Amino acid sequence: MGCRSKVVAAEMATAAGIPAVIANGQIAGTISAAVRGQDVGTTFLARVDRVSSFKLWLKYAKPARGACQSRRRRRPGTAGGRDQPATGRRG
Repeated sequence: MGCRSKVVAAEMATAAGIPAVIANGQIAGTISAAVRGQDVGTTFLARVDRVSSFKLWLKYAKPARGACQSRRRRRPGTAGGRDQPATGRRG
């Protein structure tokens, strides 16, 4: 994981009100020291004005890929040639 992606992940966490630390987790004791609040790595403080979950989703969600296919078909003899559900209407 590159440096940019780590900083973006820390930005996402802090925007949600969660503090983040980027540190070398392969050195013994680093993670537990970070959890205890000791000065290891780079610390990102949580935002006081937490961003809503919806706004975070809008900002960081990956764009959808693929296509949307409709299961509707034209039924002959319908008024104005409107689309009807493939199974017909139930009343």
